[in-house]
Amino acid sequence: MRTNHSFFSSIKKLTSAIISLCIWIVFVGCSSDFFEGCGLQGRRSAPIPPRPVLTDVITTVSVNQISVRQNESISVDIDVTSVGDVSVTNFSTGFSENIGISITKSSCSSSEATSACQEWTFTPAINAIPGIYEVIVKPTTVTENTNTINASIQLTVINNNDQNSAPAAIQIFGNDGIWHIMTSDQNRWSWANSNTSSNTFGAAGVGGYYEDDINAVNPFIVNIAAKHDSQSFWTDFTGNSGHGIAVDSEGDVYTWGENTSALGFGSSEPIPIPRLLTNISNVSKVATSSNSSFAIINGEVMGWGSNFEGIRGVGNSLDPWRTEFEIVNNITDAIQLAAGDNHMLALSSDGQVWSWGSNGMGQQGNGNIGAFSVTVSTINSLTDIVQIAASGDFSLALRDDGTVWAWGSNRLGQLGVNSAEVSIPTPTQVVGLNNVRAIAASTIDRLPYSFAIDFAPINNITQSRPYRWGGGSASPQLIDAQAAYSVGSGYFTDYNCGLVALADGTQTRAGFLWDIRDLTSPIPKLVSFFGKNDPTCRNKLFLHALPTEGGSISTSPDGGQSFEYDTATEVALTVVANSGWEINTITPWSGNEDCDDGIVTVQGGVQCIANFVRNDSHLLTVSKLGNGDGNITSNPSGLDCGLICDELFAPNTQVILTATADANSTFVNWSGSGDCLSPTILVDGSASITLTQDSECTATFEPISTGETTLTVIINGSGSVDSSESPVPIMMCLNSVEESITCTVSYPIDSSVTLVAEAFFPSNTLLVSGCDSFVGANPDCFVTMNEDKTVIYDIPISPQYDISATITGNGSIISFASGGEVGVTGRIECPSVNCDDTFVVPASAPTIVTFEGHPDAGSTFVSFGVNQCDSERVTNGVGICNVDLVPGSASVRQVDATFQ
Repeated sequence: MRTNHSFFSSIKKLTSAIISLCIWIVFVGCSSDFFEGCGLQGRRSAPIPPRPVLTDVITTVSVNQISVRQNESISVDIDVTSVGDVSVTNFSTGFSENIGISITKSSCSSSEATSACQEWTFTPAINAIPGIYEVIVKPTTVTENTNTINASIQLTVINNNDQNSAPAAIQIFGNDGIWHIMTSDQNRWSWANSNTSSNTFGAAGVGGYYEDDINAVNPFIVNIAAKHDSQSFWTDFTGNSGHGIAVDSEGDVYTWGENTSALGFGSSEPIPIPRLLTNISNVSKVATSSNSSFAIINGEVMGWGSNFEGIRGVGNSLDPWRTEFEIVNNITDAIQLAAGDNHMLALSSDGQVWSWGSNGMGQQGNGNIGAFSVTVSTINSLTDIVQIAASGDFSLALRDDGTVWAWGSNRLGQLGVNSAEVSIPTPTQVVGLNNVRAIAASTIDRLPYSFAIDFAPINNITQSRPYRWGGGSASPQLIDAQAAYSVGSGYFTDYNCGLVALADGTQTRAGFLWDIRDLTSPIPKLVSFFGKNDPTCRNKLFLHALPTEGGSISTSPDGGQSFEYDTATEVALTVVANSGWEINTITPWSGNEDCDDGIVTVQGGVQCIANFVRNDSHLLTVSKLGNGDGNITSNPSGLDCGLICDELFAPNTQVILTATADANSTFVNWSGSGDCLSPTILVDGSASITLTQDSECTATFEPISTGETTLTVIINGSGSVDSSESPVPIMMCLNSVEESITCTVSYPIDSSVTLVAEAFFPSNTLLVSGCDSFVGANPDCFVTMNEDKTVIYDIPISPQYDISATITGNGSIISFASGGEVGVTGRIECPSVNCDDTFVVPASAPTIVTFEGHPDAGSTFVSFGVNQCDSERVTNGVGICNVDLVPGSASVRQVDATFQ
């Protein structure tokens, strides 16, 4: 996750600025032609001139929703009707050319009486981002007195089949919903998942980004690889949900995405396509943390961007948003980099691993757990390392003997050491892997995962299988898939075409891209076929029976053991169920949509999965309740929840369910329905049932006491409360409305916490209760967490005065703030506007509001009401009444003026 203390501080400041601006606009910022009417240019009111009559200019489109494939075109007629004497000669849209969709315009005719008509033709390039675009069309040659009624077009760009015709994929990387693939021609293919937030700042680096603006023309959904052609011959790249970075064959660096200081540029607008970074050169490898970037230059590590928790490796944690390019301390011969959220690893040429930055879960691997370390030092227990990987708050290393070592957070088993320990600060060997040649660490849907490939020579071609662990599984699980070449971000490529030479002189094949993020399925999903135009690639059909014991599949024409075909071929699929099984009548086939009727055209790579169910079985479902967590397994095997939470068993099967709580939880009890309504509880707490019907068993887990205390912060009013950077986690409580909000954070017992508060309205007071003591000049609130504690901040709005005015005779009353005191709100202009209003009192100083009594022509001002003014006088026939609004108080006041 990319949040940190500095990020929330920025949000807080932005919110404060917006609120302050709104107040200024409402109460002070009258437009220039309205100042006199507001009473700010003189003592007398003036008539407001009539506004010009607005002329409507209406834009319409021949169709509101259109779809078009990449490399194809579609046209729409744009009509603009002018109601009045307004000339419209052109239309415009915020459509940006860098997203790869061109617009050509020509004249058109319309049956309506229009002042202009154009035919727009949309043509997405082959590298345009597939997705949904909201195109706002509006006239441009109009005056300020024109009321424009714009039109919108929902343009859906569809993936063209040629998109999957890239050369073989040889490298893959990504994190938090953004993925990048490098192909054998050294081009980069990138995409974001279907969650719009994953490409909010253009982190896919293929042009375009989503922002919450109705006038923006950006993709709402990006869900398939898009090629980026502006820079070929990439040698290394990386990225996350915020930004990306790549190196070309000349050693130049390009960055894109959210334009924080991590991109290395001075502007703040998102950069949706790679832009050359001119500050550095001769780069060999790059890495990105949440808000920082790093590069290896002649063995040294250069960093720029955030220095949160000392991740820049310059010996301090000052200035979290540094703009300087600085060399990381102590490292002179780095060959690889790996970045977590806020910690860094570097691998030197002698096989040593260096670490620095965040260490709250022991991710630095130095044997201890602390908030962070600004010292760049080696992990002494690691030697002969050939590859490193990191994500979130955990780390991996691959030794030259094929073993994998892991350390840091282990909350969901991402270290693969078959342990329930929450964190392990010392490198520990991953179980069951001894011939690994590649590793990867990723965050997928906010869950941590680790991956590995164990290479072995088969028929003179180096092939292997991928493994995964984490996300609830504490030990590596073999994936039922083809041999893998590269793995990362929940994807891997296998060896079916495109001969690729490896660095060690061996050769392997790559071509198909598989999605292995769905851990509930033992079969990965075929995403695309890289290498389609490679002459060594044949059209291939991937067949799976799910589960494997359910039955078998045959094809006609027969594609042999590998189901390969020289040309595009229509293939009939026949399933044969084993004894006790039958094909699922609801969803007999899954995989490629073309499989649904049992006849599939094999062109490129196609995956068909036959789904079998037992014809004499009962479904047993397990689930979890409570605020704790744990795992549920079954005997006979089949259930492992976390991952697999339902299974079919033969009738009258005795199933024993075992609930294992995690390190921070305890198992409470069993409940359920069907045969689980009253299970037999065994000595060890396991539940034993005999299945006679479909049933559901539920295990309840609750958290155990861990020596932690809870700090609760309540904010009544608009403001924010942050804690200092130590201890962790950091309290960040933000309330932008005048209501109440409650925030809680757990701290180790006896922790010392300092809270800093800020009111969003400078005129507001800030009252606090529940602190043990106060420190600093603000003052800040100091709390010792020897027990659960609550700190309450009351941030009331300024007191209000309700003031009314009445007039006897012929005249008027106008109010204004004497001396222009900042913070005074409220306005009376009676009788022409209103005769009562509410005045808000700023807390900084006493405020005087002046009321002027102006007689009409032929009349004379006589007096204000008795004791209604705190001071009064008559100047040039105008009555002057001063009312003192005292901070900290509020009341109802009356100002009456008599004329004769």
